[in-house]
Amino acid sequence: MAATVGDLLHRLKLKPVIAGLRDLSEIDDALEAGCQVIFALGGDVFQLQTVSEKCARASALLFIHADLMKGIAVDEAGLRFISGLMYISGILTTRSYLVRAAKEAGLLTIMRLFCLDTEALQTGIQACGKCQPHAVEVLPGLVAPKILPRLPQGGFPPLIAGGLISTIDEARATLVPGIAGLSSSNRELWYSNVQVFRG
Repeated sequence: MAATVGDLLHRLKLKPVIAGLRDLSEIDDALEAGCQVIFALGGDVFQLQTVSEKCARASALLFIHADLMKGIAVDEAGLRFISGLMYISGILTTRSYLVRAAKEAGLLTIMRLFCLDTEALQTGIQACGKCQPHAVEVLPGLVAPKILPRLPQGGFPPLIAGGLISTIDEARATLVPGIAGLSSSNRELWYSNVQVFRG
């Protein structure tokens, strides 16, 4: 059964830290830490098979970074093929056409929005409006709370903060109302108790 946005948001309420795996061999640590959502930020299709099986056993949602994963075609057919073979909940991408392709393949979609300046933010908002991802990851994550007032009110996808969040204090400052969760490759944050973030 395909994961829903509700599944994603429920898991982020249980554990707001998403494990961002640059090295897929870190999957055991991420699952041991109780992470409910996993971002595979690299690797290849062969490594992904093992990660997928482990996430399935742990009932964790697995998102692959479609732009960075080696060994799959980055189109609708490739996404349908890999999602039919493996336990994958969705994709991360910076590309609008991949959001549409993944949705057609029945996957959840998280569009990565790099907020380098006001123009990049406006361009990203327009792209999200056109392709309608299920969620948006704002990078760098530390700016996510600052851009909340600049986002369209009502109807904008749930936000995830990602990147440059490396301490408990930074995580607390980022997880304000309006931010559903944060992604990090920092193991200290993976192992942190959810109450630490609730202040």
